[in-house]
Amino acid sequence: MSDTRPTFLGFYVPYCIEEDGRTQPIATAIGLESGKNLCREHFVKRCRTVRLLLPQQQKTEIPHAMLESIYLEWAADANGEYRGQPMKCTGAQLAALAKTVYKLVPTG
Repeated sequence: MSDTRPTFLGFYVPYCIEEDGRTQPIATAIGLESGKNLCREHFVKRCRTVRLLLPQQQKTEIPHAMLESIYLEWAADANGEYRGQPMKCTGAQLAALAKTVYKLVPTG
């Protein structure tokens, strides 16, 4: 029996998919692990921006330690695409961002 999964050159284009369905690429084609790291950094940067825009008394609801513990949980599909969901992203201020999905689409 042969493997019917597509073969790729090892490069992926990372995309950010907003809660409302808007999709935007966040980089050009890069390696898989670099893409995963870039997506995480992109998400954490967005969380930090939300925190900076909050009034001073609400900033404590998003501690720095929580931002550093956020990670993306990845799953691959049969087409070779990876989808990442934010994990350990809690708090009312980050609820909308927590629904963001990242996708790594193979080139080739």
